[in-house]
Amino acid sequence: MRWTRRSVSRDRTIEALVVSAKMAGAAAAAWILATELLSMSQPFLAPYAAVFLIDVTISRSLRSAAEQIATVTAGVLVAALVVRVVGEPSVALAVSVFVGALVGRWSKFGTSGIWIPVTALLMVTYGSASDPVALVDRIIELAVGAAVGVAVNALAAPPLYWRESQHAVESVSSAAGSLLRDVARGLDLEPDRSAVDERYSQWRTRSDAVRVEVRRAQAALMWTEESTRGNLRRSAAPTRVNHRWWKATVGAIDASWTECGELVDAAAVGLDPVPPFHALEDDVRVAGAEFVRALADVVECRCDARRTQADVVDRVAAAEETLAVLVHTVVASGQESAGATMSAGRLVGPATAALRALA
Repeated sequence: MRWTRRSVSRDRTIEALVVSAKMAGAAAAAWILATELLSMSQPFLAPYAAVFLIDVTISRSLRSAAEQIATVTAGVLVAALVVRVVGEPSVALAVSVFVGALVGRWSKFGTSGIWIPVTALLMVTYGSASDPVALVDRIIELAVGAAVGVAVNALAAPPLYWRESQHAVESVSSAAGSLLRDVARGLDLEPDRSAVDERYSQWRTRSDAVRVEVRRAQAALMWTEESTRGNLRRSAAPTRVNHRWWKATVGAIDASWTECGELVDAAAVGLDPVPPFHALEDDVRVAGAEFVRALADVVECRCDARRTQADVVDRVAAAEETLAVLVHTVVASGQESAGATMSAGRLVGPATAALRALA
């Protein structure tokens, strides 16, 4: 886990440097394109738009580009209309900001709506609102900057967030697998009554921690999925494959973890029972340990994107065999008491459901 944190920190540092370099390059390219090739004077909107469109994903850059062009165009139109209707500059300034703020509240503009009154304000204060050529130039500047920003973001080291998902799924595998293996070891050993309560408390805390790791993995996978849309990197295609594997895996663990938690509860109660439950008999306890260990194998195999579906099928088949042994042991052993039968049944029920959800 410490290595994972260092790796994530290093990746974020590199990402920050790359994004900063892309912003600088996009701003310079947009300015040069607007001033040298299009012969515009002071095209401040071009580099501004280019910088702001170096976004976290390609799809967000495209969405932001559309929003920016729409909001600036709306701001320019608001300024032009207000100046045409209201002659006094001070009044025109106030009215254009008021109208622009109202228009900007339209949900279609998203978070970019605030730029409508700002753009209108700039057009009025710069004296450009009454000049149709200047107004058109502002829109062209923004379009140039938006095009440069999207192009730089898409072509120069386009953002692809796969390491976060890999680390998150590895954390799920580590947390869930190690917990299940510890439960298996607890069932393997002769119960130490003095230590069971403390062990059970740790198991429950760790079981809750697995749920937290699952939620983090789901959030990371959403970023990975979004970052592959429209991404031209060669590694985007294999990332999509890994993403599908990881998403299915995390979904299966999420779906099964209620039953896995009940299995942990059943193991703890079977080791240190409270009425009406009695302690698990030795043969049931050992068979239960073998199944829980096999269940950990399934979880860890599913979390490893280097594995194939055939590998998962093999692990599931092995777990099904140990489950069959557990069920046969419970049925054939003839429990000494009704309480022991209840403890054994409480172990078998969630075991079956957990494996079914993970298969």
